[in-house]
Amino acid sequence: MTNTREVTDMKSINDYCQQTTKELLELAQTFARKSRRPPTKLTCDDLINALEFELIMTTKKCIYYMRHFEALHNIPPCNFRIPDPELSPNGRTQAFAAIEAIKNMPSIDLIVCSPFTRTLETSLLVFKNQYSAPFIIHPDLQEVCTEPCDIGSSVDQLKIKFPSLSNELDMFTQTFGDTEWLDKMNPDNIYSPTRIKERVKRLLDWLLNRAEKHIFIISHGLMLKEFLYGDKDHKYSFKNGEIRTVEYAC
Repeated sequence: MTNTREVTDMKSINDYCQQTTKELLELAQTFARKSRRPPTKLTCDDLINALEFELIMTTKKCIYYMRHFEALHNIPPCNFRIPDPELSPNGRTQAFAAIEAIKNMPSIDLIVCSPFTRTLETSLLVFKNQYSAPFIIHPDLQEVCTEPCDIGSSVDQLKIKFPSLSNELDMFTQTFGDTEWLDKMNPDNIYSPTRIKERVKRLLDWLLNRAEKHIFIISHGLMLKEFLYGDKDHKYSFKNGEIRTVEYAC
């Protein structure tokens, strides 16, 4: 007679197999869409690609880096004196391309966003106010410089602008405080441009030490360039709304 522990273990194995099969089929359907075929028309190649991708992702962390959509200070001639600018009318139309790109991503386990108005607006447009993964507002993702456009609004002001993010902003305050992250002029503050490399290292360590395997980042042009290229003489710059994927060995 099978004891209770064996039944429980068999049920766990069965549940795990069903969940794994479901995830592999969803991955295969993603590869089918990339080949411009309906997800109901799967081929052996789709299943093989899904298996290979799953094997790679179990040993690697995938981070999607996205720059916010066009904001008012990005409109030529650029006006960096605008405090914590909103998205431009054109910027609000850039969400469609990003949404389509995200549809082809196998998974997003965590969303992390800069606390600026333009990045928060971008996140709401991209994810349509419904986050399918945990959403964290993180001050280390704010832009590098000290112009008015690169100084954030207070948490109280952000709550007025983004009432739907009240809980996330409360958690932001509890975790990071409500004033230090706004002080970028003090050279001793981690948020000073003179300490950008320390901030980047701290943030990357935080990301890589998290359990999530697929993390979506919404940040800023100079910050993302520093994040990906550092001191390298790299002329590449992020376009508004651009997404770049980087894999890290765990």
